[in-house]
Amino acid sequence: MIDFPSAQNYTKDMWVKVTGTIQNGSYNGNDIFTIKATQIEKIAAPSSPYIYPNFEPLKELN
Repeated sequence: MIDFPSAQNYTKDMWVKVTGTIQNGSYNGNDIFTIKATQIEKIAAPSSPYIYPNFEPLKELN
């Protein structure tokens, strides 16, 4: 979650770069981390916009 006064000006799935501080917050009665944004900058989507898990290092723990 990002706390920023003009957050409604950003559309769903828009890519942004956020500068701010991490703080404790709550959402629907649950404790969460929030980012208190001091700056938000629109950026282009990366060529590979998804994060893929890499479980290979975990195999070494067995």
